[in-house]
Amino acid sequence: MSFELPVPPDFRFLATFQDTTRQPFGLTETIIDDKYFTLIAGQLIEIGLDSRRSVLVVQAPHAFDREQLGRELQRRFGLNQDLDQFQRRFANDSLIGPPVRKLIGLRAFQKSGHFEALVTAIADQQVNLAFAAQLKTTLIRQFGEKYQEGKLTLYAFPTPRRLARLDDLELKKYKFTGNKSRFIIRLARSIVNGELTLAEFEKYDDNQLTTALQSIYGVGRWTAEYVALISYGRMNSYPAADIGLQSILHKMGGLSIRPGEKECRRIGEKWEPFRGLVTFYLWYAYEQKII
Repeated sequence: MSFELPVPPDFRFLATFQDTTRQPFGLTETIIDDKYFTLIAGQLIEIGLDSRRSVLVVQAPHAFDREQLGRELQRRFGLNQDLDQFQRRFANDSLIGPPVRKLIGLRAFQKSGHFEALVTAIADQQVNLAFAAQLKTTLIRQFGEKYQEGKLTLYAFPTPRRLARLDDLELKKYKFTGNKSRFIIRLARSIVNGELTLAEFEKYDDNQLTTALQSIYGVGRWTAEYVALISYGRMNSYPAADIGLQSILHKMGGLSIRPGEKECRRIGEKWEPFRGLVTFYLWYAYEQKII
């Protein structure tokens, strides 16, 4: 099955996959010859950009419902994000205007699912980016289903059912802390036994969503706000406790010391209702050495 999804003329297709939230890139998704490959429901999806006509060309097995797959890809690529208003408002901002102008058309690409977002966010807690990527790589290789077609090798992210079968501390052998191992495995079990349905959180407003996420064992405020941004598409969700964000604001804002969470929240008040999207742009620009 082949179909097309319209995209804005300034849509940044390949740049979308270079932000830090995609780490470790190349396992569950990859780029080959300017085409994006990933697995959805265990099936290979191929997506390319026809920039002349401003459409994404999607190749997928016929078993998929075209409309449902189209909606899912629109969610993942952030095609419902209001960049016009965002760019008009911040293009001339003294602090974030330069990255906004240089990155016109960049959208906050979303995780493939809420479970993946929570698991990867838990892995990211209180460690540097390199070690977090190592943890996630090991988890995916050990417990994700492998897909191979010719020279292409991809992994499906581990399912809740697969991880729910593990002992509470089994992930310690893969360098996860005991707490992180328990957080991830109990999260998986709560989904499998029907206690938790993450899709139901989609109907909540931003405050209700972060509160609901924080009710999950092992999920604090930073994790909840981060997941709301990268999986639920909440562009005002603001992970102010993020050390990377604080360091960027320290550098860009000319502050004498790195701001803490409280100061970060005060700084971010003027960015509403785009605090999350501003954060994403700052992360991306810093990693790509644009700022």
